[in-house]
Amino acid sequence: MRAVRDADVRQPQGTGPVYQCNRRGRNDEKKCTRSIMAQTLEDFVVDAAIELLGKLRVDGRLASSNLSESVAEELEGDQRQLDELNQMWTAKEISTAEYRKMRKEITDRIAKAQRKVVVRPMVLLDGLTGEGARTAWDTEDMTDERRNAVLRFLFSGIVIDEPKKFGRYMDWDRISVEQNPL
Repeated sequence: MRAVRDADVRQPQGTGPVYQCNRRGRNDEKKCTRSIMAQTLEDFVVDAAIELLGKLRVDGRLASSNLSESVAEELEGDQRQLDELNQMWTAKEISTAEYRKMRKEITDRIAKAQRKVVVRPMVLLDGLTGEGARTAWDTEDMTDERRNAVLRFLFSGIVIDEPKKFGRYMDWDRISVEQNPL
């Protein structure tokens, strides 16, 4: 099953909402019949978030980067090259058409690399980290919108695999929480 955000929520009669794979209606080899009770999954994800928040220490940095060292160096090199290009154009060493063409190539590379930089608004986690994470999560001041934003900040997706156990017992091992780089 794909991430919860890609699933359909259905309400079978008398059992409560269920997340079901959005490929349930297919009639080919990609058909997927996985499902899980919504409340069970949501409680599991919230517990995972609170556990992670309890371990986090916010250091005040406003941005983190998941760029490798080589990509970061390439980004710096492109920025230097862009500065040099601007100096060449200003000194009339190259034409405007040449400048625009070369500038577009460099700025496209920079934009592609910058899409990999994840800006983390730490204000979102203000008061939610450390030992008091559970208490802070459960306060009346904590809105559903903020809870949702925190979950999206912490996790990139939730993947539900096929159950390995059947019957009345929940197979917790089939839930995989994909954490964002922090």
